[in-house]
Amino acid sequence: MKRVLSVLTAVVGVAGCGVETVNTPSTVTTVTEAPVQGGTENTDAEPNQQQSTAEVSAASRDGFDRIVASLPAGVGVAVAPVGGSQITLVGGDLNPNVAWSTIKVPLALAARRESSGVDDAVERALTVSDNTAAEVLWAALGGGGQASAAVESVLTEAGDFETTVPSEHRRPGFSIFGQTEWSLEAQAAFGAGLACLTDGSAVLGPMTRVDPAQSWGLGRIPGAAFKGGWGPTADGGGYLVRQFGIVPTPQGRLAVAVAAYGRTRDDGAALLSRTAESVSAELGALSAGECS
Repeated sequence: MKRVLSVLTAVVGVAGCGVETVNTPSTVTTVTEAPVQGGTENTDAEPNQQQSTAEVSAASRDGFDRIVASLPAGVGVAVAPVGGSQITLVGGDLNPNVAWSTIKVPLALAARRESSGVDDAVERALTVSDNTAAEVLWAALGGGGQASAAVESVLTEAGDFETTVPSEHRRPGFSIFGQTEWSLEAQAAFGAGLACLTDGSAVLGPMTRVDPAQSWGLGRIPGAAFKGGWGPTADGGGYLVRQFGIVPTPQGRLAVAVAAYGRTRDDGAALLSRTAESVSAELGALSAGECS
């Protein structure tokens, strides 16, 4: 289970470019420590290793707080270093969010493990966010509970121990898997672990070839592997637009998850691009890592 280390209050005074937000709570920065991959904390670590982990988290906090302070209203962000015991920093407006097309990443990896004949569907699902291709991947896993269990297995293996993938439709007109409730914190933890899976390159490769029309947000950061997703809010009052990805930094690689509410998809994408610029400016300060 994730263990809260500290909670800091952050003030956000930047308006969202005139973009109306949807039911956003007050802004906080939360620092949490996730267990190492495999689901157990390493209680036998040497004292100097434990001290190093704490120092890395403290060194990152100032840079992360600067990111949070710059966020437009209606935007949330989470970051986690790649590799090892993951320290996840989360801040901004953090409503429970559905995954939309970002869930296609663990779906694609699960389907590729099940069938060698889905490479084209994986490519289309991740580079142009093709919904028909994603449904092919879901069907390759058997659909329903069998498919949801396979996707959850990938999530857990990469370090996300809390997300549940639905097995039945939750919202008419939209995919079963796209309505997965996926928190930014859990998504960043998953991204950090995904980079270290032996077959993670099967999805990380296509995530570096995203269509230019969808290369806003994290796509503005050179070398990023990322996936976006978007859709209308349940009340029809706007759009949720989100991304997660893995970006290179001077210290290693960093998993980043971002989400924004806007009147339209383009409004939300513009907010994520502004947020990516803030993240990019702090990459030298944020703790990052590599697979051991």
